[in-house]
Amino acid sequence: MENYEDVVRQMRAYGVLLDRDLPLQVPTHKSRSCGPRKKCWYFTREFRRDDGRRFVVGAFGSYSPKLAQELGLPGTKVKIEVDWRGLSEEEAERMNADRAAAAAAAATAKAESARLAALSAGALWSLMVKEGRSDYLVRKGVTVESCRFVSHTMRLARRDPRDQPIVLPAGTIVLPLIRYDFSREEALRGLQFVKPDGFKCFTEGFGKTGCAIRLGTVDASTRVVLVCEGYATGLSIRMATGRRWPVYVALDAYNLGPVLEILRKLHPRQHLLICADDDWKSADHDGSNPGCRKATKVAKVTERCEIVWPVFEAATRQEKDTDFNDLHQRQGIEAVERQLLRVLSAIERGMEAL
Repeated sequence: MENYEDVVRQMRAYGVLLDRDLPLQVPTHKSRSCGPRKKCWYFTREFRRDDGRRFVVGAFGSYSPKLAQELGLPGTKVKIEVDWRGLSEEEAERMNADRAAAAAAAATAKAESARLAALSAGALWSLMVKEGRSDYLVRKGVTVESCRFVSHTMRLARRDPRDQPIVLPAGTIVLPLIRYDFSREEALRGLQFVKPDGFKCFTEGFGKTGCAIRLGTVDASTRVVLVCEGYATGLSIRMATGRRWPVYVALDAYNLGPVLEILRKLHPRQHLLICADDDWKSADHDGSNPGCRKATKVAKVTERCEIVWPVFEAATRQEKDTDFNDLHQRQGIEAVERQLLRVLSAIERGMEAL
């Protein structure tokens, strides 16, 4: 491959550590996980020039938007750069056709992978127990809802036999990831596993878009529905508000838009409140605060939707204090209660005035 070493250099330049993943697989046919804890990925295919020279083309990135920010990636996906000087018009047309065919094949494979993830999620969910203890949630200071537990060490085989199995120790919490706009039979799309040390992973091939976890119920008396990013954050919000309001956990800032779009259709009469993360020490690819920016953008295009984020005491705030669970741990559950009830009361007063 003419540019193989350059591709490795490009990935390493963005902080994607590859030592255990080399040599890169070309072609991959699907994205392959790489880097520490497999939080990054790459997808490659081969393009052969008319003169016989072969080039690696494709992309790489991170599954985690926050890790992408830390690595300095311009988003969660980066296209592999190739020097195409001297490329003929016929070669360019062939390359574009190859790219379109690869994109169509990838979309088909992704849909099939998501289907298999949903099937495996249902089978795995039935094996989990309803009672248990999570060291992770103990550290977070929250009371569990809407989850199950791994009762004994499990090893989940990967689809690719070359990949190491996922080891889930006892005490791992298991969260159902649901598309609430799907039928009951098809709603469970995947599972999130949170190990006792806090490491998180999903069922292989899980399609995250629009999936969430609901804490509490929505009924005719519900006037406000809350939405946040993380599970522990949602639990702190529930504790602080006396579990009077339901909370949907959207998993991350990039999934807020799809989840809010679904919730607006499912709950047309309820007011929506996004409890955003304040990623004050992080910068998105455009230099903005990703948690606040994404939430604000979604709130602006969603009817009857407000936004709130935690306000910390500057003297005691630590760099990683971004969400309402961090506020809970730093300043106590009373601080979360004061900030949220003030906003919720104002929203409900406004609804009564209509």
